[in-house]
Amino acid sequence: TYVSYSFIDEQSLLAMSGDGYVRRDGNYISIIQILVPLEQFEALQPDLLRIVQSYKIDPNLPLQ
Repeated sequence: TYVSYSFIDEQSLLAMSGDGYVRRDGNYISIIQILVPLEQFEALQPDLLRIVQSYKIDPNLPLQ
């Protein structure tokens, strides 16, 4: 599942944009959220996607 979001903090005038990903592997659920300055988001998108796609879970490991 993929979620995209953005916001502007009016007090600091900071504009941010991000992506969120939810993935299930066996009994594990992962939530990955990435947030970057809005003006950098488009340029960073390919690298951010590569990071998210490289994320792996071993569902055979015990929960602690």
